Amino acid sequence: MPESGEKGFSELAHEDLKLRKSRAFQRLKTRLRHLEKFRERGLFFFENMEQGLLFINQRREIMRINSSGKRILGVSAGEAAERKVFDKRWVLLDGKGRRVPAEEFPSEVALRSGKAVLGQVYRVWNAPRKRFLWIRISAFPHFHFRHKSPHEVLVFFEDVSELYDSQQSLHRASQKLDQLENAGTLGTWEWDLENRVLVCSENARKIFGFSPGQSLNETDFLQRIDPMDVADMYREIAKLCEHPGKNYTLCFFLRVVSPRQGEKQVKCTCDLLRDSAQKKRRLGGVLQDITAQEKIQAELEESKMRFAGLVESLPEVVWEMGASGNVQYMSPSVKELLGFLPDEFLGFPPWKPFPAPDSERIQEKLEPHLQREKPFSLELKVHNRQNRMVHLDCLAKPFFNAKGVFQGHRGILR
Repeated sequence: MPESGEKGFSELAHEDLKLRKSRAFQRLKTRLRHLEKFRERGLFFFENMEQGLLFINQRREIMRINSSGKRILGVSAGEAAERKVFDKRWVLLDGKGRRVPAEEFPSEVALRSGKAVLGQVYRVWNAPRKRFLWIRISAFPHFHFRHKSPHEVLVFFEDVSELYDSQQSLHRASQKLDQLENAGTLGTWEWDLENRVLVCSENARKIFGFSPGQSLNETDFLQRIDPMDVADMYREIAKLCEHPGKNYTLCFFLRVVSPRQGEKQVKCTCDLLRDSAQKKRRLGGVLQDITAQEKIQAELEESKMRFAGLVESLPEVVWEMGASGNVQYMSPSVKELLGFLPDEFLGFPPWKPFPAPDSERIQEKLEPHLQREKPFSLELKVHNRQNRMVHLDCLAKPFFNAKGVFQGHRGILR
């Protein structure tokens, strides 16, 4: 028995060695090596692709997620593994801002129907970045051989936030342009340089005082522009045409005189439009009636002048300091009150012109209040230029810009 047993083992060992040396076994080893290399390349592709990629099984568990997927969704691999598809922490919104229920997720639709879901766009909440990201999602069901129901689904998704944000900005700009055109203050024009044909929008005709159906040419428009402005306009356009390689937009202002509407201030932009062969073919741009804005600006400047005159006539000293604590304005009455010129304060802290120990005392009392964004009221004792003691009341309030950012303090001395 032992001899026969040993003989049997020897025969088996011999057959095993013979099998390992066979061509079929060598081919099998080669295929296994190729399969392992293919698997390694697949894992590298899975982890390094720009799109997010994840696998979801029939139990609605995330089996695997790549690096881009974790970045886009704002989760770690552990967080993704512990969340199922129906977890309420997944926040998905459609284009109208409606929260999408889990039953309508592309992965869920693909698992239930067994059909691919392609190119669906949603917004997903990214907790680390504290914002919603626009993503485009596609889901592909996978089937076992001869099975009708998928055992898992492969989900591709990519961050398209930059594209959608740009589209929304463009849409808002387009809406604003439509509003301006509807208000009649903005018009467009185009001039064919070869055929000398001028085409204008209805609003451009209104700005120049022409009726909608009136037949017009280049001369009709030029006759309503101040001759000095026409000369400047042609000079600038000639420079633009001489240097077609420089892509820049001309902007100039025209005085337009209409028999019925009087004189207007019109802002005109001009671009050189070229065809596919890069030959200069047309000029085009935008016309904007800025008469009302110019009038408001003139009234504002006049109001500023009146206010400045009123401030300079006050017996009290009016002052302004920036957020850095340096003086930005000091009214002329400071000379009568303290004997110092306004220029001696500008660009410096308010205690700078005073000699010691007055400067140190003023700094000690004033500096803590200037660092706070609150109103304050102080009594100060200082020596004027003639070395006489002066008792001052200092009243101040903070001021802010349109965005609510602190700009400094304004106040009076008396």
